[in-house]
Amino acid sequence: MMARAPQDMKQNRRGSQALHQGGFVLPLVVIVGLFLMIGGMTMLARTFGALRGANRNQQSKQAQQIAETGIDVMVDRLNQKDPHRRYLLINCYDRTGSNIFSTSSSCSNTGTWSSVSNAVQFPGAICSNTSSDAATYLDVGEDNAFSSNGTTSSPVGQWRVDSYEYTGNRFYGGLGKLTVTGERRNSDGVVLATAKIVQTMDIRAKPCNEVFGTTSGAAFPGLLGINSIDLGNNDVLGAVGGNVYCLDCDDGIEQEPNSIVHGEKITGSLVMPALPSFPDDLDGITNPESVTATGTYNRINIKFAGRTGSNTTFNPVCETLPDNDGNSSITDCPPALRDGRGGPVCAVDSNNVSHCRLTNISLAGNAQITIDSSNGPVRFYIENFITLAGNTGLIHDTGGPEDFGMFGAPASTCPDATFDSWSFKGNGNSTNAFIYGPCIKLEFDGAGSGGADNTIADSCYSTKVCSGGDLHGAAWVKTYNGSNTNNAEITVPDNISAIIKDEYGISFAGTNDFVAIGVRNWESFQQ
Repeated sequence: MMARAPQDMKQNRRGSQALHQGGFVLPLVVIVGLFLMIGGMTMLARTFGALRGANRNQQSKQAQQIAETGIDVMVDRLNQKDPHRRYLLINCYDRTGSNIFSTSSSCSNTGTWSSVSNAVQFPGAICSNTSSDAATYLDVGEDNAFSSNGTTSSPVGQWRVDSYEYTGNRFYGGLGKLTVTGERRNSDGVVLATAKIVQTMDIRAKPCNEVFGTTSGAAFPGLLGINSIDLGNNDVLGAVGGNVYCLDCDDGIEQEPNSIVHGEKITGSLVMPALPSFPDDLDGITNPESVTATGTYNRINIKFAGRTGSNTTFNPVCETLPDNDGNSSITDCPPALRDGRGGPVCAVDSNNVSHCRLTNISLAGNAQITIDSSNGPVRFYIENFITLAGNTGLIHDTGGPEDFGMFGAPASTCPDATFDSWSFKGNGNSTNAFIYGPCIKLEFDGAGSGGADNTIADSCYSTKVCSGGDLHGAAWVKTYNGSNTNNAEITVPDNISAIIKDEYGISFAGTNDFVAIGVRNWESFQQ
C-alpha cells in the first residue's frame, strides 16, 4: 500500500488542476459575453443614432424643400398681373407687424403689405385698370387668394414669409430680399425640422402690358398723344426717354419715312397724373392776360424772369431786340402786361416757383418770349391758344425741362369740336420745357434755324444722347400734328423721368409696373 502512494498523489494533483481550470473558464466566458453584449448594444445604439440622424437630415432637407416651395409660390404671386400685385414688389413686409427693417433698405420710404396701417404705396402713375385700393391686392378669397403662407402635402409641412425688404426707388426698381421659413411636420402637426431661405432678387420696372426685355425698360413718354399722333417727318430723339405713346388712337402712331423715333412706339391706355393747376392761394393776387406782340410790338423780347419771395407778384420785363452791336434796352410792354394796367400775371409761391396766368400767346414779326429760371422754376398756365409765326420764338435756356412747365386747360373745359391749338411755327423755336395739357393740339413746324438740325449734335444719331431741337423735354397733349415738309425735333434727356418726378411728384415718373427677375443671392439656414 505504501508503494502506491505517489500515484495517488499525482491523480489528486490532476483533479485539483482541473477544478482550478474550470473555475477560471466560467468567469472568462461571462466577461467575454458581457463584452459582446455591450459591443452589440453599442453597435445597435449607433445604428439607431445613425438612423435618427439620417431621419433628421432628411427632415431638414424636406424643411428646406418646403421653404423653397414657399419662395417659388410667393415670387409667382408677386409677379401676377391680375390682380396687379406687382406693386407689392416695391413695398415691404414684416410678419410681426413691427415693421423693423434693415437700415440699408428703402423700407422707411415705402409702404407695407397692409390695407390698414402704413398701407401699400404706389408709384403714382399706375397701369390702367389697376385699383389703388390695397385691399384688392391683399384679398384672401377664392378668386384673389393672396397669402404670405401656405402648406405642402408631400412632404407634409407649412411655410411662411417672415419678411420682404425692398431697396431701390419707385420708378426704376432695385433689389427685393424675401425671407421664408419652411417647417416639416408630422401628421399631428408637430414640427420635426425647420429651415429658412433668404433670396435676393432683381426688381425691375417695365412698361405696362409689356414683357420685360422687349423694350428699353422704364418707358417715359417723351411724346404722348391722348387721341392721335401724326409725326409727319418729325423726330423724337433719345434712347431712354424718346418714347412715343398714343392712348386712344384708332389709326395708331402715324409716321412718314423721314421721321426717326429712338425709343419705343407704344399704344394703349395709361393712367395720367393730375394736371398741375394754378395755386389757389395765388389766385386772388393775379389776373390772367394775353401776351400779344404784333404790329408795333413785333420787335420785342418779353422776358419772364422768375422771382423769389412768397406772394411776390410781377409782370414780364420787355426789351428791344439786340441791335447790330448786340445792345438792347428796356421798353414798354404791350398794354395788357404793363404794371398798373394789366395783371400782374405772375406770383411766387413759398417754394420760389413763379406761376404765370396767361389767356393766350400770339407772336408775329421778330417778337420773342424769353424765360429765365435762374432764380427758380417758372410755370405758365395757358387757357387757350399759342400762335408763333414768322421769326418769333419761345426760348428757355437757363435751366432744364423741369424748370419751365407749360400747362393747358383741364379736360373738363376742352371745347366740343376743336382743341386749344398750340402752333410753334416760328424760326426761333428752341426751348427746354415740359408741356402738358389734355386739350392741346400741338404742332411743331421746324422751319426755322432756331429749331433746326444745326442745334443738334451729329453724335445724337449714333449715341442717342440728344439735346437741342425745337423742344428739349417732353410733351403730353391731346393730339400731335407734325410737319410733312420740315423736320422738327423733340429731344428727350436720359434723366427725364427723374427730373420731372422730382419737380412735379412721383406720379410723373412714367407709368410702369414691376417684375422680379433672376436671383442675386441665395442662403439657406437649418434651425
